[in-house]
Amino acid sequence: MKKCWRILRSQETINIIPYCRERVCSFNLTVASLLGLSLFFVISLTFAIVFVIKLPSYFELQQNLSRAQKELLLWRGNIRKIWIP
Repeated sequence: MKKCWRILRSQETINIIPYCRERVCSFNLTVASLLGLSLFFVISLTFAIVFVIKLPSYFELQQNLSRAQKELLLWRGNIRKIWIP
């Protein structure tokens, strides 16, 4: 357990080298924070994929609801014409 904790707390240096190579930006992150960022990325990507897959069905349901509401208003109008002299 101590070895695992030591690995998670270890520092990793990330160097960002720009295209023009004028200056190198570097920062340190722990392995635990890198794992957290990776997990956040995977979860965000999963939600994005599910959203893209479910989006067409949402619009289809919205169109069906709109159509049903129009039919309901039409039925209400016809019932009033029949029952109200």
